[in-house]
Amino acid sequence: MKFLKFIFLLMLFFCCYTLIAKQEKMKATMDFRNEKMEAVIDSAKLKKKIILIQCAAEWCLPCKQMEKYTFTDSVLIKYSSKNLICKRLDASGFDDIDWLTKYKVEKFPTTLFLAYDGKEINRLTGFQSSKNIIEMAEKIYHPKKIFIAKKFILAPKK
Repeated sequence: MKFLKFIFLLMLFFCCYTLIAKQEKMKATMDFRNEKMEAVIDSAKLKKKIILIQCAAEWCLPCKQMEKYTFTDSVLIKYSSKNLICKRLDASGFDDIDWLTKYKVEKFPTTLFLAYDGKEINRLTGFQSSKNIIEMAEKIYHPKKIFIAKKFILAPKK
């Protein structure tokens, strides 16, 4: 009888563990475009949005942490869907090397903010929280405003 209870508890544990693991995999994430960079730039011009480029590599631990924590944040997902055109450049292969070289990306992760025409406006290097990414985008869109949490206030007059 004790053995059956043990087996039942063991099966219950594995079922709960499997369910939690599936929920982790099903988390929403930012919509990074799979199209070529030229198409991303054209889309940004049409929609009048800035471009967020996430430069990452498979072997990069902070890149993986951003993937897990930053790009699954619901506030950033909502903000990026309304305000940004997002693209990921991967340094692990050879497909994106030309673009990484063009933008002189030497450290990973690097988050680039580009204008409609593909020219770099600003960049963040290293692990970034969703708050940092949204703040940088807001500084680009609204340079005279200060972004605090989820509210906007006017910058103090000098």
